Parts: sequence; structure tokens; C-alpha cells
Amino acid sequence: MNTGHRPGVQERNPYRLTTEAQPATNLSSLSISKTATETRLIENTAPVLASLGYELVDIEVVERQNGIIRIVIGNLPGAEMIGVDDCEKAHRELGPLFDVWDPMPYAYTLELSSPGENPPMRTIEHFRAACGGQIKFQTLEPYPMPPPAKARKNWQVDLIDVGDDGVILVKDTLGEHRIPIGQIRSASRLQEWKP
Repeated sequence: MNTGHRPGVQERNPYRLTTEAQPATNLSSLSISKTATETRLIENTAPVLASLGYELVDIEVVERQNGIIRIVIGNLPGAEMIGVDDCEKAHRELGPLFDVWDPMPYAYTLELSSPGENPPMRTIEHFRAACGGQIKFQTLEPYPMPPPAKARKNWQVDLIDVGDDGVILVKDTLGEHRIPIGQIRSASRLQEWKP
């Protein structure tokens, strides 16, 4: 059995994630758009976190020299808030797996955090939980607006409804707008703090 390197043939590590530039994809129409690398990391990371009793809220990958992989974890319903100990526990479990998965061809920092004051939203369930409140998001492409307003990508609106088809109904000073979750690049829930 010949196991030597063959000239002109690139060996493929089955544990290595694809890092070549690829268009954003969505896991389904029921989640926001993610890159191919983010999608594969979500698929690999979510079950590991679930086995520890955590929810994978979001993953953001900054692909560059000295890249960053940001993982936001939350507790499952009924559990206490995420603390530093939870992030350390998840990091200890995920760190060796990321060494095997090797998601970037260069050095990167693996960051874990709690959802924070304005938690990110990725899935239709996250949007449903934010219904009736304010959200902030960015679409993949500029969204046409009624004249004289210009098309826009950045939104801060009231979330009115979330359809089973993954389309959200939002309202701002220009009226109501329907936007598919799959056309959203990033989103967060704006918490309303009362004294």
C-alpha cells in the first residue's frame, strides 16, 4: 500500500473545514445567512454544546491572518445565566475539537461568550422570542424602500411577526416590511432596560 504524497495531487484532510472563499449560504430558510465555514462549524459545534447543556446561539468567523472564531453560547430554558465558568467549560471541550477540525489555514483565536445585553439572533426561534420588541439587523443586499427613501441594508425596527415560512414582518417610520430571514447577514435583539 503506497501512502506517499503524489505530485500534483492535493491531499484532503477529512476533518478540515473548507476555508476557500465561498458565497454565504443559509442552513435553511429558517436561519440567517452564514458562510460555508460558519455553517459547517455550526453543524459540528451545536451537538457538542448541547451535550454540555448549552445552546449554540451563534458563530461568527473572521477569516483573515490571525482570524477569529466567535462562539456565543446560551443556557437551555430553565437554567441560570451563562457565566465565565460556563464559557471556560465549553472552551475546554471545543478547543481540542477545533484543533482536529482545523477550520482555517492560519492562526486564529477561539472566543466564547454569553449572549450579552443585545443577544445575537440566528434561528427562527430566536426571532420568535424577540417578537413584540426591537431588533437590529443587516440584510445581504440593499432592500428597496418607498421613494424618496433610498434602499438600505441596516435596520433598527419593531419585530411584529415571524411566519412559519421564515419571513419576518417588521415596522418602522416608513411602514411595514417583509424580509426573509435567509436574506439577513446578522441580527440582534435590542433589550429594553427599565429602572
